[in-house]
Amino acid sequence: MLNEWETFKSSDGDIGYFLNLDSYQAPLQDQAHRSLRTIKEMFEALQKLHQQLVGLQDSCRNFTKDVRLGQIVFGNHFYAKIIFADGLS
Repeated sequence: MLNEWETFKSSDGDIGYFLNLDSYQAPLQDQAHRSLRTIKEMFEALQKLHQQLVGLQDSCRNFTKDVRLGQIVFGNHFYAKIIFADGLS
């Protein structure tokens, strides 16, 4: 996810659609600049969401590992349960 903005703005990236803005009339230049700003903001928002998803994935992975080990904490009490391979306990 980190490289998508870099890819977009690279010399052969999609930013090429916005080259030669000086040759556009003023209203089109303004719109193109706003569009580029919006695209960059969207990439930044997606990056933040991606980081949140990675964090949630790690949390779920750790929780799953704890459950498999039978270690579940409820409030101030600790409960341990042996989980057998066949699902019976």
